Amino acid sequence: MPNHTQFHTLAPAEEGQTVRYMDGSALLKDFKIPIYVKIFALIVAVVALFMGGKVFLQASDYILHHSEHVAEEIQGNLTREASLELPDVAAFTAMDDETFKASLDEAGIPYIDYSTEQEGLKIVKLPSDADAAEAKEIMDSGINTMDAVTASFYLPGYYQLTRSVTEEGTDIRLRFVDLNSQDQESAVGSTKDALGWTDNENVTVDEEGVDSVGNNYQTGTLYTDAGTFTWTISSCPMSSIYDISGMPENASYVGLHITD
Repeated sequence: MPNHTQFHTLAPAEEGQTVRYMDGSALLKDFKIPIYVKIFALIVAVVALFMGGKVFLQASDYILHHSEHVAEEIQGNLTREASLELPDVAAFTAMDDETFKASLDEAGIPYIDYSTEQEGLKIVKLPSDADAAEAKEIMDSGINTMDAVTASFYLPGYYQLTRSVTEEGTDIRLRFVDLNSQDQESAVGSTKDALGWTDNENVTVDEEGVDSVGNNYQTGTLYTDAGTFTWTISSCPMSSIYDISGMPENASYVGLHITD
C-alpha cells in the first residue's frame, strides 16, 4: 500500500539570516493590581459585608423575637384611636336604607355596602384609618380568616348592621366585638351605654340573665317614632365565634336583635 504519511521539516536558517523571537520578558514581570482597582474591590467587599450582616441580623431578630413583635403590633392596633361609633338604632328604625347610608356618608364614616334587594340592608362599618379597597378584599374572605394582627386592626372599629323587611315584620341585627369590657355581662351593659339606652325612658328591660347556651343577655322594649320594638342584647366570648389566636381573652362577641 502506498504510504501517505508525509513529514515536514523546518529548513534551517540560511547562513547570514536573522532569526527573530517574540519578546516574552513582559510575561516574566510581577503582575501588580492598580491601586484604584484595589480600593474599588475593598469598597465592594465592605458594602457586601455590611448588607449581608444587616440581612443576617434582621433575619435573626425576626426568628428570635417574632412573637414579641407580633404582640407589640397587636397591642398597638388595639390601643390606637379607632372609635366603634355604634349607630343610633332608635333613629335608624325611622329611616329608610338610603337615608341611613347618606347619614354615614355625611358623617364621613367609612363602610362597605353589601345590601341587595333580596336580603335588604347590610352595612359593614370600618375603622376610620382603613383602606376601603383593601378592607373589602379582607371582609369578603370573612373575619374568621384573619390573623390576630389583621383582626386587631379592623375589629376595634367594626360593626355589621342588617335589616330585612318582610310580611312577618322588620328584623334588625347589629353585631360587633367588644374588646374593652372585662366579661360578657359587662359587655351587655357597655352596649346599652353606647346606644344611649341606660336610664332612657324609651327603653325598658324586661328580662336579663344567662341563656341555655351560656350567653349573657338582656331583653326589653324600645319605643321610637317608628313604633314599638322588642330588643335583645346578648354576649358571648369572641373565641366561641371566631377562631383567631392571639386576641384578648376578655374579648366579647355582641349581638343586638330588634323586631317589631
